Parts: sequence; C-alpha cells; structure tokens
Amino acid sequence: MSKYKNILVPVDFSDISTRALKVALDLAGSLAAKVTVLHAVSMSAVSLPVDGMPVYNDKMIEEGLDEAREKLENYLREHIGAAQLTQAVVFGEPTSEVNIYAVENAVDMIIMGTHGRTGLLHLLLGSVAESVLRHASVPVLCVPARPE
Repeated sequence: MSKYKNILVPVDFSDISTRALKVALDLAGSLAAKVTVLHAVSMSAVSLPVDGMPVYNDKMIEEGLDEAREKLENYLREHIGAAQLTQAVVFGEPTSEVNIYAVENAVDMIIMGTHGRTGLLHLLLGSVAESVLRHASVPVLCVPARPE
C-alpha cells in the first residue's frame, strides 16, 4: 500500500499547471490518492501601490480570494471536467503558501509544473517550483514545461 494518499497540486492557471495536474490525476488514480488543487493569491494581485509599497485591506483580500475561487472552479471545469478534487485558495506568496498548506494539511507529495528557466530569466524571475522544492518537507515532483 502506498504512503502517498494526499497529493497537492499548486496551479497558476497556466498550461504548465494543467500538465502537472494531469500527471497528478494519473498518479493519484494508480495510488488511490486524494488530489487537492491549490491557488495562492499573491499580495500584489490584490494591492494598490502607495509610495512604492503595496497596500491592501480585508475587503480587497476577500474580493481577490472570491475571484480566485471562481477562476479556479472555471479552470478545473474547462481542463479536468468532473474529476473529484478538493480545491483551496489562499492569500500570500505562492513560494511560502504551498509549503505552509502542505504541512498544515498532511500532504504526502507535491506535484507542480516548472517553466524550466535558466540563466538570466531564472535569476530575474526566480522559480516558485525551486523554492517549494528547497523548503518542502515532502517529496516534490516537478513536471517540465516542454512535452516529453
């Protein structure tokens, strides 16, 4: 019997996220595991810049979360159909929120897409997948952007 029963799939609504989600669903089917799809609403997505600093309030956060929940439902309906998934939307930077969610919800594995950037693009844009991988307390499977 597999110890991987609770799989977390962070998504940003990109094609790469869709690939990772499909891999997770295939693996979950083989393992009889539960899949949770997580979207993190970053602070910059719900803030107003004031003197170069992001400013947000509870109402802006709640509206951003509501919008993200609706977008996640539509995304899953469009790309996955009727699959039974748990959905979660959190507020915060994805690089930390994925690992926080994983710890707080007894996740056994994280499956996520990666753009596979290198060099200057990686230096400038960073990598959510790399950060999650470095700080995760569970195995992380990174699905590459390019088809196999």
